[in-house]
Amino acid sequence: EKYASMISLADSQFSNGDYQSSRTSYTDALELKSSEVYPKTQIQKIDDIFSEQRRLAEEEAKLVMEQKGLDQKFNAFIALADSQFSSENYELAKKNYTSALQIKTDESYPKTQILKIDNIINQLKAKADEEARIAEALRTAEKEYSNFIALADKYYEDKRWQSAIDEYEKAQKLKPQEVYPPNQIEEIRLILSELEKLDEEKATLQYQYKVLIEEADQFFSREEYASAIGKYQGALNLKPAESYPKNQMIRIEVLLERQAILDRKQKELDQKYGEELELGEKFLNEEQFSVARHHYNIALSIKPNEKYPKEKLAEIEKRVEALKMADEEALANNPTNFENKLSIAKEREYASIIAKGDDSFKASHYTVAIVMYERALDLFDRDYPKKKLKEIEKLIREGKDSHLTEEYRKLVAHGDKELTNKNYSVAKFYYQQAKELNLSEKYPDVQLDKIEDLINSKKNQKLEAEYKKAIDMGDSDYNKGNYSVARFYYKKAENLKSNESYPKERLKLIKENQGKN
Repeated sequence: EKYASMISLADSQFSNGDYQSSRTSYTDALELKSSEVYPKTQIQKIDDIFSEQRRLAEEEAKLVMEQKGLDQKFNAFIALADSQFSSENYELAKKNYTSALQIKTDESYPKTQILKIDNIINQLKAKADEEARIAEALRTAEKEYSNFIALADKYYEDKRWQSAIDEYEKAQKLKPQEVYPPNQIEEIRLILSELEKLDEEKATLQYQYKVLIEEADQFFSREEYASAIGKYQGALNLKPAESYPKNQMIRIEVLLERQAILDRKQKELDQKYGEELELGEKFLNEEQFSVARHHYNIALSIKPNEKYPKEKLAEIEKRVEALKMADEEALANNPTNFENKLSIAKEREYASIIAKGDDSFKASHYTVAIVMYERALDLFDRDYPKKKLKEIEKLIREGKDSHLTEEYRKLVAHGDKELTNKNYSVAKFYYQQAKELNLSEKYPDVQLDKIEDLINSKKNQKLEAEYKKAIDMGDSDYNKGNYSVARFYYKKAENLKSNESYPKERLKLIKENQGKN
């Protein structure tokens, strides 16, 4: 009965797939009846089942490993190809997508990417062919254009005006956007027009006035305002009733004043920006991070697009965080180090007080600033608050005069800088402002005289160069027998330097030669 009970249990476990428990029950039954064949047969069946399960498990594990290796290889090819595709290295990307596709032939992604690459390569080739065609056409046009311009310039130098115009017009048709050919054509036409009128035109008051206005307008367009004012004044001396030169001189004064105001504001901003950066650097080097941060933030508010203050603020945050971590680590290693903890708190309080003192100082709230700097000295006996207290004491002592002195100094500094940069009109404006502010100072008068000497010297140099050029051109045309053109240049030289006898003599010779003909 016990054997039968065990066999029944074992069969039930076997039917339910509980092979391990079933084998144990068959083994127990066999111990009761060792000669029985049935339990032995069942145990063998179970052992065969276990063996088959192990074989299947090993085979499945092997397949999983093989598939995993293929997946890794496939993914590696895809990752490399994607990187090359992003870098526009299309040939190598296509090669690696193809390798991935050989591993997994049913995958759509590498096929899609290969098609994309083929399309891109075809588009790039078509674009390159089109660019090459355009470049060749441009080279051909550029060569023809250069040939036309070279020939036109030669005709221009030889005074063959109509031939020069023909060649410039050919060049203009090839490259309509170029300004040189139409400018040259316009200049030649003006010369021809001038040559036609020059023989008949007398050096009347109107002519002299017109010449001065033209020269003044040229100076005005080039923003050479001091020279322009001289010419407009000369024209006004000839015809005092004319409003145009008066209006132009008023325009110049307004433009100079407006530019000076803009320059002054910009320079004040630049100076303030530079001062804040210097203070930021100073306090950063002293590891007074709160104060340094304050000055860099002011600099950033002046010029929000500048990168440097942002970089320094980021640097401060990193250094503060690093110091904080170091402090925390030191305290963690020695929790009883209350003296160190107190020192850290004092440093932070000192930085906060200094920042408040600086804010009050900048706002001219000197009483509050004094209190803050004295509180900072109570914490640490350092030079910075002492220095600021001395500055406040000096400012209070000097009173209102300090503002005027500082304004005068700034105006003179602006004038010196503009004079160094050869911006004489602007420098003159600053020195005149400084002179009005402080009549006792002689320096602005000295600098104004210096500017006048420089302007006169520059005028004389330019006048001499223009006179020499007119004489050279006149001599060249005279020697070639082009008396009408030569007369134009000699008259121009005579107008530039009326006391010179040479152009008068040459004009007399031209008149005699034409009389003989």
